[in-house]
Amino acid sequence: GLSNALFEADMTPTLAGKVAQIIDDLQYSSINMPSYISNTVNVGSLPANPIPGTAYFVSGTASIPSGKTLDRIVIVANGDVSFGSQVNITNAVIASRTLVQMGSNMNVGDPNYCSSDNGSVQFLAHGNVQMGSNIVLRGVQMVAGTDVDMGSNNSVAAYGVTAQGGRDVKLGSNVNMYACASNASSHLRFSSGTKLRLVR
Repeated sequence: GLSNALFEADMTPTLAGKVAQIIDDLQYSSINMPSYISNTVNVGSLPANPIPGTAYFVSGTASIPSGKTLDRIVIVANGDVSFGSQVNITNAVIASRTLVQMGSNMNVGDPNYCSSDNGSVQFLAHGNVQMGSNIVLRGVQMVAGTDVDMGSNNSVAAYGVTAQGGRDVKLGSNVNMYACASNASSHLRFSSGTKLRLVR
């Protein structure tokens, strides 16, 4: 029953205090750069159609329009990173030296993440990582120097999703959490110590 499923635990959000260094390492060294990246470019703004296999270091803000699909992409922006609606993302690291703002009706991570450990996505921000509504997350890591706001009406594969904030991690209404099978592993990029399972 419910009383057997509930348990309490805590974990120091060590990555939240290191998010600035993680982002700097992505841009200024090969540390933390995913193996699917073969090219790096410095741009003033993100191109309309980012090329798979490319890391974009954006001097200003980065805006991803509605309806885009991103795969095998790294974005590091000095300003805000914002997403429109109905964006699909797999195999990506999205980092901002201010905040990351997700739109609504997004699919983040590979639908087969639980069985394959492929397609994971990381969101990193000095400030907040903010989600809209009706977002599906699978194999996603969110690290914010301040808050992670997980929005409302969102579906979360809890075993493959981690969130760390320097201040708060906020859940809105109607957030559904699901677990992968017990034998599934989690290959998220940045180590956060022992995994904290929210349900069992």
